[in-house]
Amino acid sequence: MVLTLIFVGCVQSLPNEIEKLLLRPDISNHFASILSTNLNPLIERYIKDSVTKNIIPTYSQQTSAMHQDILREMRAEILNVKKDSMSWQTEAARSQEVGFFSQDLDRSDELGSP
Repeated sequence: MVLTLIFVGCVQSLPNEIEKLLLRPDISNHFASILSTNLNPLIERYIKDSVTKNIIPTYSQQTSAMHQDILREMRAEILNVKKDSMSWQTEAARSQEVGFFSQDLDRSDELGSP
């Protein structure tokens, strides 16, 4: 019975003792060193696996889709520029033909009327 009371007393005072012990700079530094030494490789491995299995494939898919969209947009824009250029050239050729035709008419009028 006396041993039980002593054990219970030790258990009740143990958290305070542990807290005081852990607050000592040498013990807390040692504990932090042990934790970082053991946890860092696990965390690094987890992060590398996550990046390799999840982030890189998703990034590659998104980049590929964006690349395809950009190519499609550029092709459409190039086609529109070609169409605009051809219509501009056609209009320029027509206006030139009309100008030449009207000049020919003016010359024939000048030559034909004495």
